[in-house]
Amino acid sequence: MKKILKYLTVLFIALSFTNCEDSNEPININYVGFEAINAKYSFGVEIDSETTKSINIHSTKSSSSDRTFNITVLESSTADPNSYSIPNSITIPSGEKSGSMNVTIKDLNISPTGEKIFVRLDATEGTYVGETMEINVYQVCSLNEVILNIEFDDYPEEVYWNLKDSNGTILYESVTPSAFGAYDGMEGNYTQSLCLQDGDYTFSMLDGYGDGAGAYSLTYNGNTIKESDGDYGEGESTAFTVPN
Repeated sequence: MKKILKYLTVLFIALSFTNCEDSNEPININYVGFEAINAKYSFGVEIDSETTKSINIHSTKSSSSDRTFNITVLESSTADPNSYSIPNSITIPSGEKSGSMNVTIKDLNISPTGEKIFVRLDATEGTYVGETMEINVYQVCSLNEVILNIEFDDYPEEVYWNLKDSNGTILYESVTPSAFGAYDGMEGNYTQSLCLQDGDYTFSMLDGYGDGAGAYSLTYNGNTIKESDGDYGEGESTAFTVPN
């Protein structure tokens, strides 16, 4: 079935761009699919905000009446269900070959590596539908983006960090409420984007056991704000300004 859908997808695209001077015969395949290239759609979301975009579907045929197709979000999606709003259906109006829907996604539990939402058009009788669309969700920072990278040692559960503004308000931290243990069981490294207004900030890295933990770094526009090999005892703080 997947091979048939892929074939129809390629055929639909080819027919859409073929010069029809040599033939006036109508297209007989009743096909409907998402506009996304290779069934993948990139969706950037402003940090601490939400973004709405219009996503289209196209058909090889028009109809004398509205056509409505149900939409299913697959369980294999990794995005938090509370972070997105996707309609249950999409309609191609009478006499048209395309329809659109608004998708809204907010910055809620989006990991540093992004999330995925898999959306399927449900087939109707006599209609072929395209492949499941993969919406790739990622955070976008339009302000000053500071990148935190942590290289975990053998005791990642001992790590705790926070970032405060000039008023002492915690803007970011490894876990809320403040506590050690956020990275228990993790290996390798962890990267997080810190999206900041112009101003003065203090970053603190702490170790629950008091003997220092993994190496870490803070960078801004490719420049190093702070780099540590992990030898910071109970902890250390770094003051910095952006833009610097």
